Amino acid sequence: MKNAILLLFMCVFPFAFAQEFVWQSLPLGGGGFLTGIVAHPAQKDLIYARTDVGGVYKYRPAADENERPYWQQLMNWVPVEHMQLWSCDGIALNPFDVNEVYALLGQYLWNGFPSGVYKSNDQGKTWRQLYETKCGGNENNRWIGEAIAVQPADGGKVIIAGTRQEGVIRSEDGGNTWSKVPSIAPDSEGLGVRCVVFDPENPSYVYAVDSYRVYRSEDAGRTFTVILNDKAMRQAVVTSEGRLYVTTKDGIFSGNRGETPVRLSGLAINSDLKDINAITVDIHNPKHLVVAEQNGGF
Repeated sequence: MKNAILLLFMCVFPFAFAQEFVWQSLPLGGGGFLTGIVAHPAQKDLIYARTDVGGVYKYRPAADENERPYWQQLMNWVPVEHMQLWSCDGIALNPFDVNEVYALLGQYLWNGFPSGVYKSNDQGKTWRQLYETKCGGNENNRWIGEAIAVQPADGGKVIIAGTRQEGVIRSEDGGNTWSKVPSIAPDSEGLGVRCVVFDPENPSYVYAVDSYRVYRSEDAGRTFTVILNDKAMRQAVVTSEGRLYVTTKDGIFSGNRGETPVRLSGLAINSDLKDINAITVDIHNPKHLVVAEQNGGF
């Protein structure tokens, strides 16, 4: 009797079994650590965000007054067996091409899954691996700056990437081939170079920051020399005037192009504020800076 009823149901309502379903991401409002936000310098609202375990997102502004802006997940192409690629250790954008995005993808240093430098030529719709190296998107110091940068010159062909265990790697052809920079040694502890920034006005100058040193290159990353030591480094930024700022556990260090950075004094902030992590500079006013404590406020 039960079988007869089921057969009748299927005959009367065949459309219920033939219906096609459309699946989309469900915004949960949490889950994971937002470790970095990068905005394209030439296009308004072209913004990417990276997380430690939740993938990479692209900001989608509202198309009209009836729509709300949202963040689009860019890692839905990654199958669950390769979920370590949902962790991002750094993002870089080509300032001359709004479609080019570079990302350091990989969760932990100890697993044997694919990880390394990935590139998208269509704003994150599709990705391909450029270089295999261990990344630590969910390891220590994942929040310290962006460990990959595109030179703001010659169409953005030169890319510098700080790795967790291999020192610094460099490409001169948009990521097709890579070479290791011998003047920055590998890090046996797996923290590595956590921040890479170019001087926007003199792109031959590029800075690399690891946990203990700041390095400067005057030849677009072919060679580096140490300019600051043993200060528990955090992040670096270079203004449009070529002035370098570095946040550390001991405060903020700064210097003009070619100078040795020195600790700033007389800041118009709490005199007890020392352990500073994040820093950004107003692209329209190089004297306007915003900093944030490691475990505090702005």
